[in-house]
Amino acid sequence: MKSASRILIIVGSVLSFLGAIGMIITAIVFFAMAAEGNREAIIQSIKDGSMTTSYTGTPEEMAVKIQALFGALAIVFIIIGAFYLITPIISLIASGNNSKGLHIAGLVLSVVGFDLLLILGNAFGLSTETK
Repeated sequence: MKSASRILIIVGSVLSFLGAIGMIITAIVFFAMAAEGNREAIIQSIKDGSMTTSYTGTPEEMAVKIQALFGALAIVFIIIGAFYLITPIISLIASGNNSKGLHIAGLVLSVVGFDLLLILGNAFGLSTETK
C-alpha cells in the first residue's frame, strides 16, 4: 500500500507540474491580451466582425470589457497554477517524511486542485502512516 501511494504521488506530481506549466503559459497569453497595446487590435477585430461579443456598446467599450475579462482569467489561471505547484511538493514531502499531518494537507490541497492521482496517493499514504 505504501509503494502504491508513493507511485501515485510521483505520477500525480509529474502531471501536476505539467499542468502548472500549461496554466502559466495560458496566464501569460491572457496577460498579453489584456495589455493596453492590444486594445486597438481588439477594436479592429470587433469592427470588422472577426470578434463578436454579447456586450452592447461602442467597440472601445467592448474592448475594455474584453481586456478586463482576459486580465481576470489570467489571475485565475495563476492561482490554479499555484495550486498545481504547491500540492505535489507537499505530497512528496509527506511521502518522504511519513507524516500524517502533511498527508492531510496534501489531501486537502489535492481536492481543491482536482488532482485525482494525488488524492488517491495521499489517501493511501494517510492510511499507512503511524505518526
